[in-house]
Amino acid sequence: MKNKTKIILFLILIIGVCLALYFSFKKENTNNNEEEKKTAITDTFEADIYLYTKEEGGRITPIFDNYRPQILLENLEINTKKFQISKEKLTPGEEDHISIVLSKETEIQVGEKFIFREGGKKTGIGTITKVISSK
Repeated sequence: MKNKTKIILFLILIIGVCLALYFSFKKENTNNNEEEKKTAITDTFEADIYLYTKEEGGRITPIFDNYRPQILLENLEINTKKFQISKEKLTPGEEDHISIVLSKETEIQVGEKFIFREGGKKTGIGTITKVISSK
């Protein structure tokens, strides 16, 4: 009986995480003071990120500046060259404002949501806050 309860609780957690992701991608910012959405072809941008906890299916250990996950932007997976966090380390469950350099230039837009992952494992989510020209 205890195993069935654990399985049910685990499934409820997974469903909750899926719903949170779905609504975070669908949510529109209604702030009238929002900076005009800027689209550019570049390899560098700043973003606000959240690192998933173990319970959310993410990492167990913290990440450091040498962390190089793949970024998933609208069905386009790109490797990162640099994932610069603002702290010495970022522990699962924490948020941070970071700078990212991709392995190649791509079209990105302020406000765009993305997922970062290691292989096929999702380790966090983010929102692009600033596009930095690569020229």
